[in-house]
Amino acid sequence: MRHKIRLIATVGLCLVLVNRAASAIEEVISSLASISDLSLREWKFKPEDIPGAESPAFDDSDWQVANPEFEWGHQPVCWLRKTFVVPSEIGGIPVSGSEITLRIGVDDDGECYVNGVLKQKFHWGDCEVKLTDHAQPGDRYVIVVKGLNAQGPGRLLFAYLDYSVLKEVKNEAARLVADLQVSKIFVDFQKDESTRALCRDALQRAIDILDIGALTSGDKARFLASVPAARKELEPIQTLIKGYTVHLVGHAHIDMNWLWLWPETVEVCKNTFSTMIKIMDEYPDFRFSQSQASTYVAMEENYPDLFAQIQRRVRSGAWEVTGGTWVEGDMNMASGESIVRQILYAKRYFLEKFGVEPEICWEPDTFGHAWTIPQILAKSGIKYYYFCRCGRNEPIFWWEAPDGSRVLAYNRGWYNERINDTIGIVPLELAQRYGIKDGMVVYGVGDHGGGPTREDLNKALELRKRQIYPQVKFDTAKGFFESLLAQKSNFPVIRDELNFEFRGCYTTHSDIKKMNRTLENLLPTAEAFCAIAAPFGAKYPAADFVRAWRNTCFNQFHDIFDGTAIHDSYAYSRQLYEDAFGVGQSALQSALRVIVDKIDTRGHGMPVVVFNPLSWRRTDVVRIPCPKEMESRGFVVSDGTGAVMPSERVGEEILFTAKNVPALGYKTYYIRPGQPIQEHVAEENVLENEFLRLVVDRESGTITSIYDKAARREVLPVQGKAGQLQLLFEEPRGMSAWNIGRIDRVENIERAESVKRLSSNVVVVRHVFNKSTFIQEISLPPGLRRIDVKVSVDWHEQATRDTAGPLLKVVIPVNVKDGKAVFDIPFGSIERAANGDEVPALKWVDVSSADYGVSLLNDCKYGHDVKPGAIRLTLLRCSYEPDPMPDQGQHVIRYSIYPHLGDWRRSDTPRRGLELNNPLIPVFTNRHPGTLPEELTFIEIAPSNLILTCLKQAEGSNDLILRFYECEGREGTALIRLRVPAKAIYETDLAERDLGKPAIPIRSGQVKVPFGKWEIKTLRIRR
Repeated sequence: MRHKIRLIATVGLCLVLVNRAASAIEEVISSLASISDLSLREWKFKPEDIPGAESPAFDDSDWQVANPEFEWGHQPVCWLRKTFVVPSEIGGIPVSGSEITLRIGVDDDGECYVNGVLKQKFHWGDCEVKLTDHAQPGDRYVIVVKGLNAQGPGRLLFAYLDYSVLKEVKNEAARLVADLQVSKIFVDFQKDESTRALCRDALQRAIDILDIGALTSGDKARFLASVPAARKELEPIQTLIKGYTVHLVGHAHIDMNWLWLWPETVEVCKNTFSTMIKIMDEYPDFRFSQSQASTYVAMEENYPDLFAQIQRRVRSGAWEVTGGTWVEGDMNMASGESIVRQILYAKRYFLEKFGVEPEICWEPDTFGHAWTIPQILAKSGIKYYYFCRCGRNEPIFWWEAPDGSRVLAYNRGWYNERINDTIGIVPLELAQRYGIKDGMVVYGVGDHGGGPTREDLNKALELRKRQIYPQVKFDTAKGFFESLLAQKSNFPVIRDELNFEFRGCYTTHSDIKKMNRTLENLLPTAEAFCAIAAPFGAKYPAADFVRAWRNTCFNQFHDIFDGTAIHDSYAYSRQLYEDAFGVGQSALQSALRVIVDKIDTRGHGMPVVVFNPLSWRRTDVVRIPCPKEMESRGFVVSDGTGAVMPSERVGEEILFTAKNVPALGYKTYYIRPGQPIQEHVAEENVLENEFLRLVVDRESGTITSIYDKAARREVLPVQGKAGQLQLLFEEPRGMSAWNIGRIDRVENIERAESVKRLSSNVVVVRHVFNKSTFIQEISLPPGLRRIDVKVSVDWHEQATRDTAGPLLKVVIPVNVKDGKAVFDIPFGSIERAANGDEVPALKWVDVSSADYGVSLLNDCKYGHDVKPGAIRLTLLRCSYEPDPMPDQGQHVIRYSIYPHLGDWRRSDTPRRGLELNNPLIPVFTNRHPGTLPEELTFIEIAPSNLILTCLKQAEGSNDLILRFYECEGREGTALIRLRVPAKAIYETDLAERDLGKPAIPIRSGQVKVPFGKWEIKTLRIRR
C-alpha cells in the first residue's frame, strides 16, 4: 500500500512539474509574441457606402466586429474603423519616441484615413502610412479604411503596426516564437515517451537560458546575447523535426462563370496562368497544379502563345495538370455516364495536348460526393481524390465504392490556404494520427483565380531556412500522394457517401437542372442509334458529339449546375445547352430516319415506327400528333400482327400503349380508321386500368385513393393525399441559393380551382396560390402499373433578405410499414435514414418493405426528403442571392407514382425511372418495302439488374463501346444479344483502354460476361 501511495505521489509530482514547465513556456512565448505580432484586431465594419464614415466622430457603435483576413461579402464598398491608442511599452520595451508605421491590405483597393485625413489610396497590400515620427503614450488615432471591392468577396487581408524602437528585437522575437511554438507542438505530438522526454528537456533548457527578464528592463542587447545559447539547446528537436515534410502544392481555384460571365472567366485564367509563368521564372523550385480541362481549352483558343508556354512548363515538370475532369462538377446530381464523360474527354484532351494523363480527381469545392464515385475514378485510371467539403474528420483514407474499388483521398485544410508559420503543424498532426511524416498544403488565392503570390513563396523560402521546422518542399499533388504510399498503405477505409452540404442546391435554378437531365437522356440515345444506323449508311458525327458532351460537362460545374451563379451567367449555359441539344436531336433524327427507311412498313394503315432507347423490352405510352386524316373520325392503333393497342385522343395528340417494344430497337404500329379500345371508363374523378384504381378528390384535386388490384391493398395511408402541393416558407438567411432557410410555416394548397376529366385516362387539376398557378395532369395509362403526373407551373413567388419565401414540394404518402428509403445515385443506389432531411437523388426514390413498396420517379428533379409515411419531391424554390430571380416563370415537371409488389429490386424500380426519363420515340413514315422486319432488337442485355448506359463509337476508331452497370448488388453473368456487326469483343476501362484480357467469345450473336456486385462494365466491339 505504501509503495502504491509513493507511486501515486511521484506521478502527481511529475504532472505538476510538467504543467509548470508548460506554463513557463507559454509565458515566454506570450511575452515574445507581444513584440513580434503587432496586428491590429477588432475592426468595426459595415459593408455599404456611408457618407462621412471617415470622420473620427462618426458613430460606429452598432457595427459588426472582425479581425484581419475576414471577408465582408460581395458588396462593392465596405467601411472599416479602428481606434488605436499608443501604449507605454510593448513586451517591457518603452515605445515613447518611436516611429509608428501602419501597413494594411485590402481585396481589391482601398482609401486609408487617419483622424479624418485621407493618407493614401492603395491597391491590395500597398498601404503604408506613417502615423507618427515621435510616439507618445496615450496618443489616439482613428484609422478608417474604405474598402473597394471589384469582384468576388471583399477582404481585409492584413493590418499591423511597425515600431522603430522594436526593430532590433522584433524579427528575432518572431523567429523565437515560431521556433518555440513548433518545438512545443513537436513535443506534444510525440507518441514515444523517450523521444518526448528528450525534446521536452531540450525545450526547457532553452527557456531557462533565454533572458526574457532583460526585455522587461529594456536591455535589448542582453536579451539578444542570450539567444544563441538558447538555440543551441534546441538542436535535438531540430534533428528530429527535419524528418518531416510539408508538401506545398500551388493552385488557383477558378470558378466557371460564378459571379462573373464567360469572358471574365477567360481573362481570369489568362491573368492567373500568365502570373504563374512569371513566378516560375523568378522561383525555379516553384510548382503549380491546375485542374479543369476547360480552362486549358480557353487558353488554347484565345491565347495560343500562353498555351504554348504552359505546354513547355508541363513538359519541364514545373506545371502539374491535375483534376482529370472537364470541370470541377457536381458529384451528386450528374449521372454516372456524365461523370465518365467528364473524365474521358478531359483525359483525352490532356494526353493529346500535354502528353500526360492526370491520376488525381480534384474536387475541392464540390458540395458532396456520391458513394459510387471511387469505382468511376478507379476504372478511369484515377488513383487519388482531393476534396475539401463533406469530410468525415478523417484527413487521409481509402474511399471505397460499393463494388470494392478504392481511391486514396485527402481531406485536410482548404484549397486556397496562404503560407504562414502554422503549415508546419500539418505533417505533425498526420504523423500522430497515421505514423507518416508528410502533409500537403494546397495554397494560392482562389475562386476568382489568382494562385500563389510572391508573398507566399517568400514566406515558404523563409520557413525552409528555419532550423526548427519541418522540411518545406514545393511539390505536385501526385508527388505528395506517392510519398504517402511509399510510407504505408493501411489507411482507414470509408465505405459511404461523403455528404451533405448546401441542400438548397438540389433545387435552385430548375432550368439548368432540366437542361442537364434532357442532355443526359438525349445524347446517349443519339449516340446509340447513330452507332446502330452506321452500317446502314448513317453518319456518326463523332466531333459533334464530343462538343455536345463538353458543353454538357461544362454546365455541370458545381456553381452553375447547383444554381449558385449570378443570373446573367446562365445565358451562356443556355447557349451551350441549345448547341448540344441541336447536335443530339439532329443526329438522332437522322439515324432513326435511315433505319426507318430500311424497314418494311407495308402493313395496314399509316405506319409509325416506335423506337425504344433502353436495353430491355418494354410496354409504355406513346404520344404522337393526331394526323389530319384522323381529326374528325375514330381511329385504332395496331401492331404488325393486327393486335389493337389501347389508345385515345387527348387534345391535339393521340396517346396509345405500345406493348412489348423490343430492347434497343423498334416496333412498327399502324393507325387506321376504326373504334379505339377504351378500357375501364370510370366515374368522372376515377381513373382505372388493369392494375390500379385511383380516386381524385373533387375539392382538393389530390389523389385520395390508389387501390392495387394485384396486391389487394390501399397504397395510401388513411387520409393520405398523393399529389398534395405544399409550400414551406423559408426564413431569410445568407447564401439563400445554397441553403434552405429555417421553415417558418407550412401551407398545403387545399382547394383546387378546377378538377376536370380530359379523357378516359386523364384528369386535369388546376390550383392557384398567390401569383402562381399549378396544373397537374394526372394519367393512368392502360397496361402500366404507373401513375403519371405532368406538373405545369407558372411560378411568381419571390423571397427577399427581409421576407420569407415558399419552397414548393409535392407529397406522396405511402402505406408501407417499416419501409426502407433507397435513393438513386450515379451508377447505383444508397439506403438512407428516413428522417426528413433534404437529400439528393437522380431519377427515383423508393420506400419498400420486403413485400410491398412505392417508388417516386421524376424526369428533372433532384431534391427529396423521406420520413415515415411520406416521400416528398422538391419542385421549386425562390432564393434571392446571388440570382434574385432564379426560377421565375414557367416549368414543366413530370413525376410518376409506382406502387409495386416486393421491394425496389424485385419490382425493377431502376428500370421504371429510366423509362420515365427516356420515352418511346415515334417516327412517322409512309408505307414502303424494306429489308428490315417490322420489329427488331439491336442489343438486349439480361438479367434485369443490368442497365445499359452507353453504346457509342469508340474515341479514335470505328469500334463500338458498350457500357452497363449492375444496379441491385447481385453478381452474375450478363447475356448480351447483338444484332450489330461484331468481329471481336474485349473488356476495357472507362477511358476505353483495353485491359489486356482475352477476347470474349461470341456465339450465335450472343456474349456472356461475368459481373460483380454494383460493377460497371465496359466492352469494346470491333466491327
